[in-house]
Amino acid sequence: MARRSPGEILTSFSELGSSPASASHSASPSRRAAQAIRSRFLSSPAPGAARRGLREISDRCRWSLSSAKPGYGVLQLRDNCEETFWQSDAMSAIARSMDDQRVQPGVVNHSIDLEFINGLEKVTEVHLFVSYKADESYTPSVISVRMGNTLFDLNEVQRLTLYQPEGWIIIPLALVSAPDNPDYYLQRGVTFRDDIVAQLFVRTFYLQLAVLSNHQNGRDTHIRQVRVYGPRPPQPSMAVMPGGEEENWGLSFFNTTSMRSGEALR
Repeated sequence: MARRSPGEILTSFSELGSSPASASHSASPSRRAAQAIRSRFLSSPAPGAARRGLREISDRCRWSLSSAKPGYGVLQLRDNCEETFWQSDAMSAIARSMDDQRVQPGVVNHSIDLEFINGLEKVTEVHLFVSYKADESYTPSVISVRMGNTLFDLNEVQRLTLYQPEGWIIIPLALVSAPDNPDYYLQRGVTFRDDIVAQLFVRTFYLQLAVLSNHQNGRDTHIRQVRVYGPRPPQPSMAVMPGGEEENWGLSFFNTTSMRSGEALR
């Protein structure tokens, strides 16, 4: 097998056939990384988010990246495939002056920016998929979550410290149920700066995920998937109006005399 860089060892699982159990102890690093990520496919937090009354709102954002290698950009972040990834390009990254960031070894400046198309949006969680076994020095070690009205007035609302993370990570910006929700148990190696605030959601026009440093002082970063979740809006039901019609979402049809009189322009 040809030698690859740490970020390229998982370009595709199709090259990695099933191996006999007797050979598992001698599996190559790329095979072990592939098996580690494959085992995470069935543990996506999306079903749990749906059960807690959340919906994905990633398509309600305008996505942009601080930089990206050709073929490793926004499409790879949103293709629902943990095999692909966004890779930053440190050589072409735009330098941004940040009050809490200084130019020093191990500090990088890569970000994923999400501007909500319809204005002020309710946000509850952000889900990330990262893999240290696959990406090694490309894996983020410190991530800052920032919110604001525009790119130029962002405030940090949360900071994560990651130590060799593997799989999906839920970043709770608000809670929809009790603080002991098992979906928020932190996996090994994930530390939040602040305690989680018990509220239904936060409102923002702009959301930024900034990678402040990577493992092993890596220069570029890999993030494999990003999903944004907010509260699901309540749907009308038959309980809303006793005389409602089932085919009209529980609401009565506008067929009264006063309503019908306004059907035509006069």
